[in-house]
Amino acid sequence: MKRLLLTSFLTAVIGASAFASTSASSTCTSCATQAFEKFDSDIKKSKLVIAEETYLESKTHPLLKNCGMDTLFDIAVKTKQYISKKYPKFNYKILALGQSPAWLVEMMKLIDEEQGQQDTRYDFIPFSSAFFTYNPVTKQFTRYVSPTSESLQSYKERLKKSGLFQIKKDELLFILEFPQDGPGLVSFYEVARHDLPQDFSFLISKPKLALPSSQILDFIDQTTIKELIYPLSRLDDFDDRLVMHYPYTKWQHTDPFTFQLSASALLLKKIMKTYVKCRLNHQNQNN
Repeated sequence: MKRLLLTSFLTAVIGASAFASTSASSTCTSCATQAFEKFDSDIKKSKLVIAEETYLESKTHPLLKNCGMDTLFDIAVKTKQYISKKYPKFNYKILALGQSPAWLVEMMKLIDEEQGQQDTRYDFIPFSSAFFTYNPVTKQFTRYVSPTSESLQSYKERLKKSGLFQIKKDELLFILEFPQDGPGLVSFYEVARHDLPQDFSFLISKPKLALPSSQILDFIDQTTIKELIYPLSRLDDFDDRLVMHYPYTKWQHTDPFTFQLSASALLLKKIMKTYVKCRLNHQNQNN
């Protein structure tokens, strides 16, 4: 009986009726439903839906519920438009700092690929450390830990060897991040600031962070960030990472650029690719 109830529950969770609206859109697109239905059997076998049979509770990946795929697509389009409108004469390299913006950058990449655009390059920066704490009263960052000089040197050498910060003559570099309080972003800037090219900008969601070359993506509302973006950075349960979890304790002995995507991450990429193709086809038909 428990197994029968669980099967019924999961069907409801990942069926079309489960994709309720969010503040970002009133109804979910048919493209989301079509993409989920195409990979329905694979989703049920994956870690993108985690069922706890004892309590008949289920955790479902944020991109597979509450119009998450639609919301991320809209943010990706707006971010691309923001950059191209502000810098119309340049090509771009856009890097996700860690896992929180990784699926957004992946969405932007898939949109470009589907449209046959090759002017923008996308990649991910492995970084999962914070050396500071933030005091909301004093609005100050205080250091509480430091990586060893050997670890720091290893990390900088790995970044240099990867070529992540290398840009072409006509390119601008953008690093995308959605900091909650900012210790991680401030820590990254302290580590990498001397290796970043002159023409780079942080694209962030927090106006209170007075970092050099920061631009605020104010078209992304805080509700969406809290309900979609932040949950996307805390999804180790779903085994969906696009970039290695890489705290400073790993810097000296682990190469993050040997990271292999899991079956769940590869499946989610297939779902997203199918979704993007559908959305762009609908847009072309309506134009």
